[in-house]
Amino acid sequence: MDPCFKCMGACCEYVMIDISKAPPDLSWWWSLHGTNAHYKGRDFIELDARCRLLDKFGKCTSYDFRPDLCEKFEVGGDLCRTAIKRQRGEGAIERILGDEK
Repeated sequence: MDPCFKCMGACCEYVMIDISKAPPDLSWWWSLHGTNAHYKGRDFIELDARCRLLDKFGKCTSYDFRPDLCEKFEVGGDLCRTAIKRQRGEGAIERILGDEK
């Protein structure tokens, strides 16, 4: 079964914003409304932001015309695994992807 079908769009339920280049007042606001994260040596803020193009099953309704960022997101890659763990819980990676990296 397709891992994305099992996952139901965990990667499309929040955004990670690199705060290293953001103006201090904007970084401050984001930190009040999001969660601090560290990924590959950089600091991010994670904000809940479910994509409006997801249907009730977590599938993209505009898959063929999705943004470049979504197109570059690798199924089973580091960011995919991070999203699954964050949104679906610790044990979900094995259940969804069928392995544990």
